[in-house]
Amino acid sequence: MAHFHTFNPWANTLIYVPDIMEALAHDPETASFYAQEIETRHKGKVDLYILPQPSGYHSFGIRYGEEPREYYSPSIAPTIAELLITKYSNTGA
Repeated sequence: MAHFHTFNPWANTLIYVPDIMEALAHDPETASFYAQEIETRHKGKVDLYILPQPSGYHSFGIRYGEEPREYYSPSIAPTIAELLITKYSNTGA
C-alpha cells in the first residue's frame, strides 16, 4: 500500500516494492538497519520504491512522510533493481 503516493514527486515513474529485505538483499546489515528504522520510528508506515533511471543505476527510496525531504535513499545493487523492476512493474505492489 502506498501511504505517500500523492506527495511523492516521482509518483508517476516509480515502482513499489513490498519488502525492504528483498530490495537490499545485497547488504543485509543495511537492510536490517532500515527495517528497524521503519518499524520503530515510522511504525511500518512507509513507501518502498525503485525509481528507474535511464543509466541503469536505479534509485531506491523509502518515503516516510509528506515533506519532500522525508525519505531515505540507500543504494541498491543494479542486478537486484533490475529483477525487482521486472517482478513488480505491473503488479502495483
